[in-house]
Amino acid sequence: MKAPDESREIRPGTEGIVAFGPVNKTIRVAFDELQEFITTPGIEEVINNSGASQEYNQIVSFMNRAGRSSDKTNYELIQSGEINSERFSDIMKTITATSKIIKSMQGKMMNIKVNDKSYKVTPTNMLKISRLLGISDGEASNELGDATSAAASLTILNSPVFQTRMF
Repeated sequence: MKAPDESREIRPGTEGIVAFGPVNKTIRVAFDELQEFITTPGIEEVINNSGASQEYNQIVSFMNRAGRSSDKTNYELIQSGEINSERFSDIMKTITATSKIIKSMQGKMMNIKVNDKSYKVTPTNMLKISRLLGISDGEASNELGDATSAAASLTILNSPVFQTRMF
């Protein structure tokens, strides 16, 4: 680890870059999904119905906030690998807020039967299964009912970092 530069950016050096590479890629992929999620048409209404407005506003604020030394947003800074200790701390808070949103939007477990075995799945997983089977979202909504919009929105958030139980 090299000493921080004047902008307080993490300067990991050659070995640190190699070690941080997989973590950096995971963060970038997760935040691409999160950016798509928060810009999904109608997401604010779905969020309001789930009662997770505070977490959503926290995420949007973080993603769109410009960095102190540039005009880039936090999202753009993450995508270019510019992660200082303060931004990393905020990234972790954003991941936690996203996990809370997922939990609040998940909906009630659904029962499915496959080969005479019963399984409980979330509406989001039910929608993913339906898509794998070639069932249109319109047809799947007959089974999912009111959970359809939330389930469709949550299918965007596939990164395992959002499944952590940090709260």
